[in-house]
Amino acid sequence: MPEVDLVAPVVSDKTATVVFDKNRYSVPPEHRTSTLTVVASDTRVRFLAGQDCVAEHDRCWGRKQTIEKKEHRQAILENKPGARDGQGRRRLVDAAPRIEALLEHWLHDGRNLGSMVARTLKLLELYGAVVLRAAVDELLDKGSHDIGALAVLCDQRRRPQKPRLPVEFGPHVPDKDVRVHDLGGYDD
Repeated sequence: MPEVDLVAPVVSDKTATVVFDKNRYSVPPEHRTSTLTVVASDTRVRFLAGQDCVAEHDRCWGRKQTIEKKEHRQAILENKPGARDGQGRRRLVDAAPRIEALLEHWLHDGRNLGSMVARTLKLLELYGAVVLRAAVDELLDKGSHDIGALAVLCDQRRRPQKPRLPVEFGPHVPDKDVRVHDLGGYDD
């Protein structure tokens, strides 16, 4: 059978990933910011530098997925200490252990994790660890991962719920019920 693989030039970004078919595939860090050739079949995706295969992955038919080899990620962490998890993320995990699941949702949605961590840290500063932990738990229990909903839940938990006071009418009120009447007379 003749070869029917897709062959096209692609550019690796500074994080040593290549976007192909709306997914991100990792390549070794020595090939970041370089032009590679992608050779894609129905089942495999290969990245070539010249004639040499520098990375090979199973093809992902999903959208906005990150397909990464551990050795590529480990090489980046060894070469660039700034790629490690920051202090802010550790502070969030200490305050709300289930925040990892929320961060994973944001990562799979293609959200900027730095921005999301910064916004969540702001919520931690404003409302404290107890409120943030409870809000994260409630948000995940509801099956949501929206940062705006997290802020609303934090705000609701911060404000004490005011008890509803019973309304009692004095003996001088003859009729406590409001009778519905025709409002058509007001049009005249």
